[in-house]
Amino acid sequence: MRISHAVTIALVALAVTGCQRTSVGPMSPTAVPTTPEPLTPAPVGGVQGSQLPPASGSDFPDAPAAQDNAGDQQAFEMAAASAPDITREALLGTWQTAVAGGNCQLALSLTQWTGGYRAASLRCPGPAANIASWNVSGNQVVLNDRDGNQVAQLYQAAPERYQGSLAAGGSITLSR
Repeated sequence: MRISHAVTIALVALAVTGCQRTSVGPMSPTAVPTTPEPLTPAPVGGVQGSQLPPASGSDFPDAPAAQDNAGDQQAFEMAAASAPDITREALLGTWQTAVAGGNCQLALSLTQWTGGYRAASLRCPGPAANIASWNVSGNQVVLNDRDGNQVAQLYQAAPERYQGSLAAGGSITLSR
């Protein structure tokens, strides 16, 4: 009996010793926190000001001409006529999109949605921000808004590249 009592006392002492912290370091409660020395401020120089020279007309490019939607539509129809047929599966996923002078992403899925399948525009400018669905019609990709109104139509210009026009005028390109 005395041996088991001695063993129990030894095990308790060993357990208590194992729970005590013996290291002294930066996280020790006895360590004294130090504050960094202040930095010397950077020298401040004088600010100079002057008048800018007037802009001359020759330094600026000419303003873009007004868009000819009829010409855009005609060019689209000619190019789309010779474009290959496409499948929905070839369009699934995320596309880099160039539209209205900006870039964004367009995600196309096979989830049923009004007017076709679900589409999500990610930070797209202008009318492309309203794209909510898509579908394939022959050799064209048709992009629609939430109400089913056509926003754009595209054709395959190259593998992993589709070009087209916006219903409001202008061009749109999808590429990977």
